[in-house]
Amino acid sequence: MVVEVNMSESFRWEDQPLPGYAKGVYDTTPTSFEPIRRFGANTYVVRVE
Repeated sequence: MVVEVNMSESFRWEDQPLPGYAKGVYDTTPTSFEPIRRFGANTYVVRVE
């Protein structure tokens, strides 16, 4: 069996317009972070060879 996993852009978050946060970058501070919207494989295919 072969399992193909699509991991393209598998970690997605919601940018927040907060001071010190950069657009397009997952920003964190010691007390907060931007909300995660998706984590993990997008799709997968299983086939028998």
